[in-house]
Amino acid sequence: MSPTILTDVSGIDEVHVQVLTAAFDAAVATLRSTASAAAPPRRLDGWTEDLVRRFDRDLAARGPKQRDIVRAIAAADGQIDRATLKSICGFAPARTLNGITKPAKGVLRVLARRGNLPAGCDEDTSDANPMRPWYADGPGQATDFFMEPSLAQLFVRALGLSTHPRPNAGPPESGTDSNGSSTDGGAEQVPGATH
Repeated sequence: MSPTILTDVSGIDEVHVQVLTAAFDAAVATLRSTASAAAPPRRLDGWTEDLVRRFDRDLAARGPKQRDIVRAIAAADGQIDRATLKSICGFAPARTLNGITKPAKGVLRVLARRGNLPAGCDEDTSDANPMRPWYADGPGQATDFFMEPSLAQLFVRALGLSTHPRPNAGPPESGTDSNGSSTDGGAEQVPGATH
């Protein structure tokens, strides 16, 4: 429900009430148009376009491959699979991905210490983490890497990325969360969604 302003117009004739109403409506329309033009940068759990650019720059210094991965996740509407990640990095199909998220988590921890992002943003379950692993088959190997769709859109805007939606895009199906814990008996899970 939007806020409402009530004004006592008793004693004012109907013509003047209509004039006041029209003037008030015009003033509200003007305020709305100038307020949206002067709105602060969009925030998502601490993220702004400037912070996305800083994260991208800092991640490029710590882990250039991870920077490419995060950009690919954003450009693919927030999710890439394990094979795509390996292709981006030039890894052999049999290579393990142990430690692949460490550089991104390091940058996230620095940003959290500075107060830019919430504490715990580097956790695999945090909506603020742009490189979250997804364990569709339970504990073991991550099958996908994702970020929240609204965060992906922010990354795309901030970095000027072209989007490349995944073929057959859709949420991973699993009965486990990103830690491999059983959730709701195997019902379809959307990464990061609260049920």
